[in-house]
Amino acid sequence: IQSSPERGSWANKTEFILSCLGYAIGIGNVWRFPYLCYRNGGGAFLVPYLLMLGLCGIPLFFMETSLGQFANTGCITLFRICPLFKGAGFTIVVVNLICTAYYNVVISYPIYFLIMSLRPTLPWENCDHEWNTENCMKPLDGSHETNLFQMCSVISLHKYV
Repeated sequence: IQSSPERGSWANKTEFILSCLGYAIGIGNVWRFPYLCYRNGGGAFLVPYLLMLGLCGIPLFFMETSLGQFANTGCITLFRICPLFKGAGFTIVVVNLICTAYYNVVISYPIYFLIMSLRPTLPWENCDHEWNTENCMKPLDGSHETNLFQMCSVISLHKYV
């Protein structure tokens, strides 16, 4: 394998470790993993998960980083070592593109809600949208937020008088 001399490298080991952590720990781990644990049995899900992580996940992660460090090339040119695995490099690129598209959608929801929350009337505040069901209700019908707070305060203090 011919490596190009203009390809950059890490300045020190700390940069490499932090880059690997950023690669391995993403929004899917923070956002989706607790949900998957809950849906698949809670603590009982952790046993097969940790087993498969030790048997497959960590060895594959080290294999990928070791091959990248050995060849000093990208994932497509890496598999020129063995032409039989040439499609594996393209598969890695396609999987990364699919994951990127998925996580862009996941990130776009909080950005959309953040922008919509800056409007004077929130879109999800009314019951006149096509996505609303017949059970939709406005909790503050005819009440101002200050009046509602005062009413709740008076009711909670009423038992002490």
